[in-house]
Amino acid sequence: MKSVIIPLTILMFHSACHKDTSHYPEKANPYTSTHFLAHKTGGGSNNPYKENTLEAAIYGFAHLDGVEADIQKSRDGTLWLYHDEIIKTKDGKDKRIPGLTDNEIRDIITDCKLQLNTLEELLQWKQENNNKDYISLDIKSWLPTKYSNTQGYLIEVADAICLLSKKYKCGTFLLTECENAYCLKRIKEKDADIACFLCSYGDYDLGAYRALTQLAANLLITALFTNNLSCLI
Repeated sequence: MKSVIIPLTILMFHSACHKDTSHYPEKANPYTSTHFLAHKTGGGSNNPYKENTLEAAIYGFAHLDGVEADIQKSRDGTLWLYHDEIIKTKDGKDKRIPGLTDNEIRDIITDCKLQLNTLEELLQWKQENNNKDYISLDIKSWLPTKYSNTQGYLIEVADAICLLSKKYKCGTFLLTECENAYCLKRIKEKDADIACFLCSYGDYDLGAYRALTQLAANLLITALFTNNLSCLI
């Protein structure tokens, strides 16, 4: 059976909470294998909560089956909930999170009055509140830069995710998505409970071919992720 993970924006919360299959009474309920996740932890757009924050995630957990979060790793190995590498300082300079220490990131947060959280803060809240919803982690694997997205960087991200999953015993509720198969393979080797999705953007056929090729190469769980739709193979 295929399991479908659909990241949604916060604007779809209201409609998603009213699951109606009355129009097709002869068909099996599709929602038994479908999970609705809030994109960027449910923040942004017209929502009062900032994207990729603990505050937004708490709201997302309350309304859907889980949240999707973007992560970046600092030089100290901490995983921060943040979409892009670049973060601006108070004087407008571009800094890259993978090239900053945690203290440098916290200084920017204070100076610019930003709201940033770490993945550990999110998992700690999840554990303390006995939350059983899903968290999908979007691991960025753009072209290598001076600080990040090299093979070594992505392996370090994989190891950091697995350390946290073991610490907070939440592997069965974690999903990871990445364009780099080696990163996902590392995660499966470290924590087999974490579901891994191989991402492809743009060309469905090429993405499916790559996913199946990686499956044949012993990547235990692969998937196609295109245009915000993930299908577990």
